[in-house]
Amino acid sequence: MTVSEAVGDVLPSDNEMILATVLSVNPLRIDNRGAATPCGTLGSYIPAVGDPVVVLRQDATLVALGSSVPGVDATNAVNGFNGVPTADTTTLAAYTNLDNVSFPFTKRLDSSAVRLDCAVSCYSAGAGNTAAQFGVDFVSTSGAVYRFDVFAMLINPVSQHTPMSAFAKLPGIPAGEYTVQAIWLRASGAGTLTVDSNDWISLMASEVA
Repeated sequence: MTVSEAVGDVLPSDNEMILATVLSVNPLRIDNRGAATPCGTLGSYIPAVGDPVVVLRQDATLVALGSSVPGVDATNAVNGFNGVPTADTTTLAAYTNLDNVSFPFTKRLDSSAVRLDCAVSCYSAGAGNTAAQFGVDFVSTSGAVYRFDVFAMLINPVSQHTPMSAFAKLPGIPAGEYTVQAIWLRASGAGTLTVDSNDWISLMASEVA
């Protein structure tokens, strides 16, 4: 089985491969001498516009096997926040933003999901037995907001930094450009939920099948 070296070459015959360039991802189309041609994908590869890809024809169906550039298959949309948060507090039962805990994120496909990995430390000032709940907002450039609860935890001691972590698979987020914003609320209790310079927050969003 051989691979043509000409980007935008004619479509392959069955069980042959060519190199092509991704023209659009929703739906996926590749170039064929300047014409946008429908194509599928194989495995976990998530293409982006402009990617050079290896295309295989099987039983008259075209599938993109992955990037023709080494390593691109492992660089699906991923971004995150990792650091000391800005000092912040909440006693509200409704979500508010965690100050300055956000990052940009590009989702390539409507059909994919997003895996969110989250680790947070915080404490309850003034009273123990207070529950903290954390979530995220995916805020699109159009203003649409996709909100998800991620985890909650009861903090028993008073003024003791308490680490917590979770991961979640988030469905239903369309392809597009987003700001991922960490949010939190007090789910129960009388303490003041607090983060300060002795805490740490890690968030990572990854596009997955």
